[in-house]
Amino acid sequence: LNKNGILSMVSEVYTYTGGAHGMSYLGGISFDLNKGKSYELKELFNKDSNYKQRFNDLIKREISAKEIPLLRDFEEIYDEQEYYLTEKGIVIYYQLYDYTPYAYGFLKIEIPYEDIKDIIDQEGPLAKICK
Repeated sequence: LNKNGILSMVSEVYTYTGGAHGMSYLGGISFDLNKGKSYELKELFNKDSNYKQRFNDLIKREISAKEIPLLRDFEEIYDEQEYYLTEKGIVIYYQLYDYTPYAYGFLKIEIPYEDIKDIIDQEGPLAKICK
């Protein structure tokens, strides 16, 4: 995503050191091009919002609706949760084997901006791209 001075990128790195298959890793970063500042997920929302609970509920609902195979029950988003931004929403993702088997791939859940618009920090980067 590159919109109104906010840039969000995701990259995938693949390594193979032997065995049945290689391993891939995702890395995302979102920042304000004008300020040169990168943002953690928690910085995108109002300070008094309970964004973690909202995301946990939305992610659990999506896992259930899509019947995503899990290696363990989904618990909650991490304090330093990995994410990236798209035109439509915030993608919360987990590395291979965090929650899903290798054959499934990365667990990626896109949370539409519409579902979280009431908790978005109006002075933050999401306000610039959700206009």
